[in-house]
Amino acid sequence: VAFFEKTIKIAPAQPTILVGSALPLLFLGRPDEAINRLRTAMRLNPFHNWSAHQFLGMGLYMKEDYEASLASLEASARLNPNFIGNLLWRAATHGQLGQVDKAAEAVAAILKINPKASVSGGFIKISDPAIMARFEEGLRKAGLPE
Repeated sequence: VAFFEKTIKIAPAQPTILVGSALPLLFLGRPDEAINRLRTAMRLNPFHNWSAHQFLGMGLYMKEDYEASLASLEASARLNPNFIGNLLWRAATHGQLGQVDKAAEAVAAILKINPKASVSGGFIKISDPAIMARFEEGLRKAGLPE
């Protein structure tokens, strides 16, 4: 985070830096800051890659805005369809929205890529316990094995 803060001071209108700086903020459980940076980056460069949509979807999930999260995550999936991280976040989002069929599709795709994938063994770790619990809850609702 400190590296990105210094870099942003040097180049405050550099969309790539703003997008990249959002990821550590998300994993630190600071979605408001990340969302603000992402929205600024997306205004500065409307032709961004998949990661801006992905990180925005993650931040919106953390804020429990599941509908908006899903729209952003689906935009990311169109640009990077085989990213397992996107599948995990979409599965959790579909789970939270009660979209059983879509959740099952996402879980099937996850298990095809990684047959040992599980809620407790995931690589996504968020330092805010409440946000982490909500993410795991979404994966459980989606049907990912424990």
